[in-house]
Amino acid sequence: MDFCFHLFSRTLIYKLFLCFAHGVMEHFVQIREKALSGKAVRL
Repeated sequence: MDFCFHLFSRTLIYKLFLCFAHGVMEHFVQIREKALSGKAVRL
């Protein structure tokens, strides 16, 4: 029981981390593409 819960929680955290990392990468890729196209917006 305890082991299964530990395994499940780790899997959940891992999936959340992957989703977060993917979102961040998508964000940076979009920024880089805008910069390369010469339409970069200065923040």
